[in-house]
Amino acid sequence: MKNFYFTIFVSIVLLSGCSVTEKNIATSQSRSKPLENVTTNIQKGIISANDAAEVSGKSKTDLILMDLLNRGQKALSQMRLLTPEEDNANMYFQAALGRDPKNPDAIYGLAQIVTYYTRFAWDSAQKKQFNSANKYIELANLVNPNDPLIKETQKKIFEFRHHLATHVKVDRVNSKLNKAKNTNPNAFFLPKTLFSLPEDEILQQMQPIIDKVTTQKSSIEINWVNDKEARLLYQIINSRVPDFRVRGMIFHRPSYMIEVKQQ
Repeated sequence: MKNFYFTIFVSIVLLSGCSVTEKNIATSQSRSKPLENVTTNIQKGIISANDAAEVSGKSKTDLILMDLLNRGQKALSQMRLLTPEEDNANMYFQAALGRDPKNPDAIYGLAQIVTYYTRFAWDSAQKKQFNSANKYIELANLVNPNDPLIKETQKKIFEFRHHLATHVKVDRVNSKLNKAKNTNPNAFFLPKTLFSLPEDEILQQMQPIIDKVTTQKSSIEINWVNDKEARLLYQIINSRVPDFRVRGMIFHRPSYMIEVKQQ
């Protein structure tokens, strides 16, 4: 009798184990393919209706997000950054962020677009095409105005443009000076470090000017950056011309030159 009950007990345990195993396998299969046979699984009691809806919803979201990212990468590889209007990388990555605001692939995709436009802007600036550079910066701002690369590029372009303007100005001044040296015998160029020299050397540098003014009884034009030094130059010349008071004009120019004017 004891053997009979023991045999029945073992049979029940084995049947229960098979039932549990089959249910686990079915549930695992249903999770690996959440969009297939959801209704059938519900009917079989493998998963509840609420669980099925949740799995199905997440899978649909993942598929849509993945599709947006794939389309964005394809558009990016084909340089469709902001155009055409309904099929461009920016649109796809922005839509992906709408579904998943912290998605790293979408964030990186937008950063790549900004990198392209800032690079185009810098290349244009180097060719002195500053209007084109500004347009590319505007396009980068349309993608992500908070990207720090935009401000860095703007600063880089500004400094480059200022550097060019400064050199152009210096070149123009030097051109005028060289022309004056070659064509105007009444133009006397002095070293800009004149007042760092000993007094006798300062007078030696200025003596030709004093002689010219004394001979021609002429007025002078002093072209000097530092106003105090320019006035000192006038005082030196005027104090060494005894016969008349020298008339002079001071211009704040970086030419470091005194011109004896013809009467």
